[in-house]
Amino acid sequence: MTYSSFNIRRTPTRDHNDLKDCGEYFIKSSSDIAKIEAEARFYEELPTSLTRYFPKYLGRSEQGRWPSGYMIHKIPASDSSLFRVGLIEADANYFENLIQLLQEFLSAEPKKNVTLDDWMSHIETSVIGRDLGRHKLLHEKSVLGRLEKIYLQAGWNSAEAFLGDLHARIRTQARLVTTPQLWLSHGDLCLSNIIIHNSKLFLIDPRGLATEPNDSYLVPHYDFAKLSQCLLGNYDFINHELKSPLAVPIAEVSFARLLSDFNIDHKLVALIESSHFFAMTPIHANHPDKITAFAESSIKAFNRAVRL
Repeated sequence: MTYSSFNIRRTPTRDHNDLKDCGEYFIKSSSDIAKIEAEARFYEELPTSLTRYFPKYLGRSEQGRWPSGYMIHKIPASDSSLFRVGLIEADANYFENLIQLLQEFLSAEPKKNVTLDDWMSHIETSVIGRDLGRHKLLHEKSVLGRLEKIYLQAGWNSAEAFLGDLHARIRTQARLVTTPQLWLSHGDLCLSNIIIHNSKLFLIDPRGLATEPNDSYLVPHYDFAKLSQCLLGNYDFINHELKSPLAVPIAEVSFARLLSDFNIDHKLVALIESSHFFAMTPIHANHPDKITAFAESSIKAFNRAVRL
């Protein structure tokens, strides 16, 4: 979702979110009270070293569509997702500049060294546990049958079998990390949450900070995988309900260099990207075409990881 002026195009909000235009600022509110409060806490506890990468937070508000919300300064520019899918024409250097700006932000993120056991615990919680919860949700939303056919055609007996294979590979690859670190992460670093204005980077819609003090610290591969599903995958085309021209990767060399600069394992990023795509399926249960596309994208990312 993009915070921009009224006549600037932006990626639409999800059904449970709302963005109220108040002139110089927006009020973001949501029916998902826990999520919107987690976002507000993230802004309220954001380190000073990172505030320049986010629109100015103006405090909480009960004046939105739903009573739980917060105010955020408006950035008069469109989000990068619209440039990715071609709804707005990007200049030749747009995505190269974006990656350079992201490198500055990622360098500024607070980082802490942890034990391998702590690192694996975060993998289990933020990635594998998340997936298992979403798989359970698929049963409740009666859309699992559609996915079963997709994964069966791709060579797995079921969606559960696919997850078992994926998670085994994630665990194996994650244990190869040489310097386990956690980063204070945005948590949803996809192109629809990135704005470039006056050559400056602005990030919106963070994953948020729950009640645990270190909840905003994630394995860095989590956010890199969010970027990967946009730059190398077709996440934005699915999100905008557009037919992708084979989702031609963009800024592929620069993105690979970004991973290398931070000593980030390319294979693990691709595996977690596959996990991210799978996790999107139950969230879009009311959009059958999106469910199909996200499942197929999870397989494509998995296969790319196997080839690395």
